[in-house]
Amino acid sequence: MECFCLNNPTEAAGIGAFATFLIALIRKRLTFKKLVGAMSKTLTTTGFLFAILIMAFLLNYFFTVTRVPLFLANILTGLSLPPAALFAIIIIMYIILGAVMDALAMVVITIPLILPLILGMGMDD
Repeated sequence: MECFCLNNPTEAAGIGAFATFLIALIRKRLTFKKLVGAMSKTLTTTGFLFAILIMAFLLNYFFTVTRVPLFLANILTGLSLPPAALFAIIIIMYIILGAVMDALAMVVITIPLILPLILGMGMDD
């Protein structure tokens, strides 16, 4: 007999949202107006997230064309920082960005800057 297990937070969120929907229907608290309002807020939030991702991909294209990540990597490798200091800088940067940005957009924006830096320092093993 197989166990019904949730493998990730997305599945748990889907089940929770569906259960909330059913409870609202059973208690007769869900009206058509409230359903439309919830859908509108969901679409607005999703639209903002997609706009952030689209702009992040455009910024990555700009970085690729202007070769800014390679220039930044050359500057930082010229400073001869120890690997621990470099990682501390990267972690602090992600903590600051994580306070104001969505995680996926943050990673999409910063990987083109961070990856050449790590490769240039020879820490890709």
